[in-house]
Amino acid sequence: EFPANFCLCEEEDIRTAYDDVEEKDQGFMLFDMDYSDRNNIQPMFFRAVMKRGVLDLRDCEVIR
Repeated sequence: EFPANFCLCEEEDIRTAYDDVEEKDQGFMLFDMDYSDRNNIQPMFFRAVMKRGVLDLRDCEVIR
């Protein structure tokens, strides 16, 4: 688990504390847990790459 603050931002110009950082790789993070087989619950991860302070998960690849 990790704490996070997030919100939907529909603006084109997003101001962040990382405006000057083009891209920052945060490594793999937990995306969700797959409970489809209750005898074999599997974690799902994604590669978190922050671009100018924004972590966009709309089209991220989920790795099982």
